[in-house]
Amino acid sequence: MHMWLWKLAIPCICGYGNLPYHAYVAMETCHTMHMWLRKLAIPCICGYGNLSYHAYVAVETCHTMHIWLWKLAIPCICGCGNLPYHAYVAMETWHTMQMWLWKLAIPCICGYGNLSYHAYVAMETCHTMHIWLWKLVIPCICGCGNLAYHAYVAMEACHTMHMWLWKLVIPCICGYGNLAYHAYVAVETCHTMHMWLWKLGLPCICGCGNMSYHANVAVETCHIMQIK
Repeated sequence: MHMWLWKLAIPCICGYGNLPYHAYVAMETCHTMHMWLRKLAIPCICGYGNLSYHAYVAVETCHTMHIWLWKLAIPCICGCGNLPYHAYVAMETWHTMQMWLWKLAIPCICGYGNLSYHAYVAMETCHTMHIWLWKLVIPCICGCGNLAYHAYVAMEACHTMHMWLWKLVIPCICGYGNLAYHAYVAVETCHTMHMWLWKLGLPCICGCGNMSYHANVAVETCHIMQIK
């Protein structure tokens, strides 16, 4: 059936402790048509409880031309309701050159409307060395304009051992400058059992220092049954 089901549960991203939400990511893969469809619904990321939004991610794969196009539309992440923005992710794959380029532009995530920023994600794939390097630069997510931070994502793939290791370091997402946190994403792949396990731990995203939360993402793939 070629069906993967991702379930992502992140309680209390707003920092109040009583407004948990759950994000369910469902990815359905149709191997015959080469079409992937992912739908991501995240209510109440702003912390008000009544301004939920839904983000729909549509992934269309053209296996013949080797072009993938991702379109992500997320209205009103700031919680004001009148400042929607759209993030368009375009991934172009050159199968011959083994080069992937991701470009992500997200204006006005801070909610002020005049402090837009752009995040450019460049992924270069070296098929010979089996090394992927992701670099993500997002200045001024906090909305102050002077507390820029950089997030560097490095993914090293060992094709022999079938092990992928993602490391994500994002200091100062809360906007205070002294409450840095680190998010470590470890992806361990067991090629024999076809099982993927993602574990994501993000303490103190709200900036209070005492209201940490942990997001545990478990992706289990059963290659034998083709359904999970």
